[in-house]
Amino acid sequence: MTSPTLPSPQELVEALLPRRSSDHTIVIVHQSNEANIRFASNKLTTSGETSSTSLSVVSIVDGAYGTCRGDISSLDEAIELLKRSEEIASSSKKAPDYFDLVGPEEALSLRESFNEHFEPKDSLEFFDTATPAVDKIFAAARDSRFLTFGYTSYTQEAIYLGISTGVRAGYCESKTHVGITTKPEDYSRSVWAGRTGREISHLDIEGAFADCRELLESVKEARQIEPGKYTCVLSPSCVADMLLWMYWMMSLRDADEGKTVFSDRKKGGARLGETLYPEGISLWSDPYAKGVECAPFVVTGASHSLESVFDNGYPLDKVIWIDRGVQASLVSTRQYANTKGVRPSPMVSNLLLAFEGSPNSGNEASERSIGAGSSLKEALPLIANVERGLYVNCLWYIRQVDPQTGLLTGLTRDGIYLIEDGKIRAEVNNFRFNQSPVTMLASVIDAGIPVRATPREFDDVGCWVSAPPITVKEFNMSTVSEAQ
Repeated sequence: MTSPTLPSPQELVEALLPRRSSDHTIVIVHQSNEANIRFASNKLTTSGETSSTSLSVVSIVDGAYGTCRGDISSLDEAIELLKRSEEIASSSKKAPDYFDLVGPEEALSLRESFNEHFEPKDSLEFFDTATPAVDKIFAAARDSRFLTFGYTSYTQEAIYLGISTGVRAGYCESKTHVGITTKPEDYSRSVWAGRTGREISHLDIEGAFADCRELLESVKEARQIEPGKYTCVLSPSCVADMLLWMYWMMSLRDADEGKTVFSDRKKGGARLGETLYPEGISLWSDPYAKGVECAPFVVTGASHSLESVFDNGYPLDKVIWIDRGVQASLVSTRQYANTKGVRPSPMVSNLLLAFEGSPNSGNEASERSIGAGSSLKEALPLIANVERGLYVNCLWYIRQVDPQTGLLTGLTRDGIYLIEDGKIRAEVNNFRFNQSPVTMLASVIDAGIPVRATPREFDDVGCWVSAPPITVKEFNMSTVSEAQ
């Protein structure tokens, strides 16, 4: 809800732009409402709701820019951010990514969205849905002598963008999230499961708990196994976390400069047009993809190799990053694309992965609405095809080791299991892994049906992911981890 002393987002945009003294100004208003419940040991610990209005102002003076961002509760605070951004711009050097701002003609299709009001639903609807579901999993957990720990939320967000060139755009969306860790009462084991949805009706707390319970109840044996390279079935959650890291590596400029795994070490430049993956692998972004829709225009308060403030308001469309095994595109700002003589390909806030031709993958994901799914249920057909390997439920603490090879390191956590003769036979010790997401995709031998995935570590980065479970050969579990 807008503060009584704060204008509506549209009014705020129109109030700030005439007050500018810079060459150009970009105003980004972000409103957010969140209702949430936390629980531990089968008991509610906290619940509540928060709302905020944040403002980012980008001022441009002689090709230099300055950005100020902060939560605001009045027009005076907004004006102060505008002044500070102009001071920063006036004392800065011309930006290397400087480019003419998007004009109203380019963003004509977006203008109507600017006039849509942000009217969040009453949070009571979330609590009326979530609280009984949480009570049910508490009762079921006690019956099974399990303990549950977790967090569930319903977030409603809106972004309104105004530029002194005349561009106006807006976008509203909602998101449900649940993440549950379930343990026996002796804390000897643990399993995590997550669900992400778009509406309160998508909130599936009981489904997430059911995944945890099934693994805890069906797998009784525990074994210690050695590190090494294993055939691994990775859940959609694992795939999502690895894909997001890969996305952040996919700068065309960085690749051309020889900095990343997408750089051509022999010929120079980027590895565009190369077949790096199996023929059935495709990866794309599409702001209009059903079930994982996202903002159809660029919105950013800072420039880096993947984004440029000068691209704000640029309309987004479908971009194919990997086309049936071929690295077809990398992320490019308008300024860098202009120097290369290619079409801009800015970041879009979703990723969709599919493996056509796999007997378990179903129809191509781009042809249907992406829905939520059980990580374990979707993975079972893949597990059935593995003679010996591992089922990895989720990953944690993923960090980059070497940008030029794309190597990441991280930990398995809350559920890793030995597969023998097509069945899960035992829970095994955790590992530290060393693996590039590029190598991961290059090593895919089977995949399931894409679902709206819930990354374990990067669930809060604001990027929707549709991904299937995948089977990967020679996934490198480098050392044993003592983590439980």
